Amino acid sequence: MKAWDEAWQTEAGRRDWLEPHPFVLAAIPGLKAQEATTVLDLGFGVGRHAIRLAAEGFAVHGLEASAAGLHYAEQWAQREGLKVNFQIGAMTRMPY
Repeated sequence: MKAWDEAWQTEAGRRDWLEPHPFVLAAIPGLKAQEATTVLDLGFGVGRHAIRLAAEGFAVHGLEASAAGLHYAEQWAQREGLKVNFQIGAMTRMPY
């Protein structure tokens, strides 16, 4: 995770990771149609999908191995007034 930690500590390193992927945006109506209420963002990076999903009304849990990503995502959620359950950890040992 050293490479991600280094990248996500800088604005330039985060630049390509701030906008939600079109696939995730396209999935939101389907999740709502299925009455999904909770979403897991596995490897949330700097939080682009978790933040958007929380803004759409989902209860979001996120797991990320990068401390720099976690720090940025938490600050972003706070600025947006959103509650997201971010956790640091490895995908190979999910606490869910």
